[in-house]
Amino acid sequence: MDYTNIENKLLDSIEDNDSHKSLKQLQIKRWLIAYWPLVQSFGERKALFLKKVFDDKDYWGDDLDKPKLNRYTVGRKLLALKDEDGKKSFLSSFDKYKIACWCCFEKEIKTIFDEFKLEQDTELSENLVGNLNKGALMIFWSHYINRDNLSEEDKNKYSYKYGFECAIVEKFVEALEFFFKELTNIPLEEREDLLMQAAIYKRIHVSANAEMVDFCIRNIRADKYPELLKRDLERNGYYSTVCKLQNEYFFDSAKKLLESLTEFTSYDEYSSLIYSVLGNIKSAADKNLITAAESFLDFIWTHSIFSMHQQSFLSKISNLVSASRDLMTDLIIESKATKILSKIINSLNPEQMEYINKDSPLSYEKFNLLKQNITAMEIQGNAVTPILGNNPVNFFNPSLYKDGAGDMA
Repeated sequence: MDYTNIENKLLDSIEDNDSHKSLKQLQIKRWLIAYWPLVQSFGERKALFLKKVFDDKDYWGDDLDKPKLNRYTVGRKLLALKDEDGKKSFLSSFDKYKIACWCCFEKEIKTIFDEFKLEQDTELSENLVGNLNKGALMIFWSHYINRDNLSEEDKNKYSYKYGFECAIVEKFVEALEFFFKELTNIPLEEREDLLMQAAIYKRIHVSANAEMVDFCIRNIRADKYPELLKRDLERNGYYSTVCKLQNEYFFDSAKKLLESLTEFTSYDEYSSLIYSVLGNIKSAADKNLITAAESFLDFIWTHSIFSMHQQSFLSKISNLVSASRDLMTDLIIESKATKILSKIINSLNPEQMEYINKDSPLSYEKFNLLKQNITAMEIQGNAVTPILGNNPVNFFNPSLYKDGAGDMA
């Protein structure tokens, strides 16, 4: 099976009536990206076994308002899982060794390694450490559990600090958490430096890396955030940490980083950030994620560090073909984010509104509705039907909205 087919099967494990469906599916997608080197060899039968795992409430933590996939519990389940006959292991010994290394199950790593030794002849057994080389974490653990046989140089190399670096490379947040907890023997400043390295590390898959960035932000002191962002900008040319967090709905951590800045100088990055958050709102399928994204959009529109860019943004969405304007129009039609969109649209002056009318009559029509304080609406295509009768609605009425949302991922 290809990636899309397996992903769809796993996502189907979350019921449509689950109020946290989108949040859980986001976490399944991140898990699959990280574990794809294992899962890509699965056929449909094994994929259906995995579906049963994600369908089980026991793997989603105790927080009913913000369910979080417990990767350690999933890992242990996969190690213990039996085939249909209830006897044969669901996974091969080699695949189980991969998972044990990724999750840093040291006891299981040693047990499976000893099983390998018994299965191999003497010559192969002696070279077993070198043969178990599929990924940085497997190489690390294969050496670490055999450190008594290593040279002094290799003993020093294969430390928990090196394991932390391997976790960064392989994008396993569960391994990153394990090694960080074990690094209590080094100074706090050095531990925070390692977290900064992890946070700004470049990865192809933003989804997988976002969980690592979020973990790092939660374990770095707030007064270190400006230093982190400075290093991020120097290395990546933009605030990649903020981008990764925002893309994956880790809004609390993204907000903490941005609040540490005294100014936000790049208009292009600001414009891209607004566009991306509008996309967050449009693509979110459940109320909790939509509310969180709306709250974050309100923050980046109203916070003082962004005020220098507001007029430039308004000018761009009125004078040019604008993807952000198109997204704003779509959201109004879908009755999403009307409270914060009304703040943005009410900042447009009459001349800017006329430019919009010439370029996009549909946007002008929808924007005008908000400028007239008609917000609680059901808008379908070009047809507008007020939900609350014919009385205009004050869309700044606090009783109509629930403000704020925590980090939803």
